[in-house]
Amino acid sequence: NGLNDLKSKTNVNYLKNRRVNMVIDLREEYRKDDQNVFAVFEPPKTCNTIPVDPLLPAEYYFDQSRKCLIPRPATENNPKIDATEILQGQLLTFSYHVNAADDIKCYLLWQGCSQRFYPQDIVEVLPKLFVCDDRDTFGNKKFAESVGIKRLASKMKITDTKFEEFYRSINRLNEKEFPKQFDVPTEHYSGQSYSGQAIVTSLLPKLPNVLKQELAQIFN
Repeated sequence: NGLNDLKSKTNVNYLKNRRVNMVIDLREEYRKDDQNVFAVFEPPKTCNTIPVDPLLPAEYYFDQSRKCLIPRPATENNPKIDATEILQGQLLTFSYHVNAADDIKCYLLWQGCSQRFYPQDIVEVLPKLFVCDDRDTFGNKKFAESVGIKRLASKMKITDTKFEEFYRSINRLNEKEFPKQFDVPTEHYSGQSYSGQAIVTSLLPKLPNVLKQELAQIFN
């Protein structure tokens, strides 16, 4: 698997024009040492590269996700999992289309549908999927009403300059209104500010350095 090349510090361009999938398995029966399983892998060769083409249609990225998200041995009773699967709502996908530092798109894929996703949607959209009732069995409602969810949204950085200008123009918004900014107090740990770099380094210590750098640019 070519993903092993990420471990080499000399191969810093390996991710360019390639797809990389990351899966966090939250199923209780698959937890190891009270930790959720985290996997990073390349999709199959039929959908793991992105052509170098300035006229590449945006639909190409969606087509690749529809070909495969999680590969499995191709049998009638055990098919691969792709972005069209409903799976009783148990699969939630964030698809990043990164063309340049100021041209990053994120889409939420769920139950065979998709929508554009911005950091503010952590506050405005995700609670609609995860807060089911007032019993709050899993603590989602409490988190959705806390400053913590706004702090999380403020740390996620997605920049798509042309789209943002277009969106503001048709909705008569200013730069402070979209993308929405959350004014939350800075959280401190051991006298140091809590940053995206710290999140990536502390939560995913086993990731290759190149991949950590890519994630750190998103959670700046």
